[in-house]
Amino acid sequence: MTAALKAIQPGHFGMHVTRPTPYSSPPTTPMHAELGYDAIRLWDTNTRWGGLETSKGVFFWDRIDDYLLNKLPDGVDVLLTLGQPPGWAVGTGQSDGGYNPVPPTSDQDWIDYLTAVVTRNLTVWGGAVTAYEVWNEPNLPFFYNGSIVRLVELTTLASQTIKALQPDALIVSPSITNMSTGLTYLCALLDAGLAPHVDVIGVHLYTSPSPPETQISMSEYVRELLDSRGVAHPVWNTESTQLDYYDEDGIYQPFDTSAVAMGQDQSSAYIARQVLSGAIASVDRSYYYAMDNTSSAMRIIDLEAPGEVTPAGLAYQYVVGLLKGGKIGRYRRSGPLHQCEIETAAKKAARVYWCGSGQTIEIDVSAYSDVLDVLGAEATAEGGLVTVGGSPIFCFG
Repeated sequence: MTAALKAIQPGHFGMHVTRPTPYSSPPTTPMHAELGYDAIRLWDTNTRWGGLETSKGVFFWDRIDDYLLNKLPDGVDVLLTLGQPPGWAVGTGQSDGGYNPVPPTSDQDWIDYLTAVVTRNLTVWGGAVTAYEVWNEPNLPFFYNGSIVRLVELTTLASQTIKALQPDALIVSPSITNMSTGLTYLCALLDAGLAPHVDVIGVHLYTSPSPPETQISMSEYVRELLDSRGVAHPVWNTESTQLDYYDEDGIYQPFDTSAVAMGQDQSSAYIARQVLSGAIASVDRSYYYAMDNTSSAMRIIDLEAPGEVTPAGLAYQYVVGLLKGGKIGRYRRSGPLHQCEIETAAKKAARVYWCGSGQTIEIDVSAYSDVLDVLGAEATAEGGLVTVGGSPIFCFG
């Protein structure tokens, strides 16, 4: 029996927009209409606990108010990442850095912060925040240096406090990253009683320097782990991009925020594969990091002219446009060739082909009515044959 295609869930195509307010220089615009994403994660926007509650009971709302009231596109879900407390909440002599990894000393301080945020969401932001992620990448000491037990306690308190005020809110677990340590950490969280207190399991499927489709197998490892523990929760990939990578000449390019970004041809190919792989993967949402941050090697807008979409951004727009509201599946790999099938919201079926970076293969496309590249332009074919490389082609009809 041929496996059925998987429906792509509303809100699947998430984005980080880190510099949309006047507090950033230069500020960027969310550019939803140009790119087509349908969810936003607030992270690296200085909206974590330490950026909001500047002293006990004193909140600086201006930045997040401007974001959610003036910059947020209509119909876009918001995931707010919690955690990273202010220095006053973690005890004398503890860290007060931007990513404060120290858990709060007082349960009541945590509850009061959560209560203030949810109340603000319901009374000022119009309920724009529909999901709350408890902590970012706690398996990295840079982001969290407390105990597993303490993190589950904070998650339990967050769930109880948030749902008492906003019952339909989704609680996303602390999101693990780096599968070599992340899966072990997730096991420990589950063993400590995490699952009943969250609605969604959060992960960060960073594949670097491996290519984007590696996230498919990574997501399967997560799903297998959850299934083995009897945890049926959906999984969200709340952050991923390409940091370091191998360029088109096979030369390793290390992660460097000051370096020249990945070339636009490779970037367009990689962003298309990132979107496709995120939809194929065993996750219900996938948030790209980030539209306007130099951490990503793939630049989808021109950071020197933040209102201009790059060719990679146009590739993102085209592939998201094909997939949103549609279906995807039947992914397989044979040698260098990757392929999957999609069905658009308009019920147009296509087979998608691409090769691993640096590899090519010739395929017969004579049976298809339209053969298009990642920008939606007609792909070059000679004698019914097309050479497939690292950039996906879409074969319709």
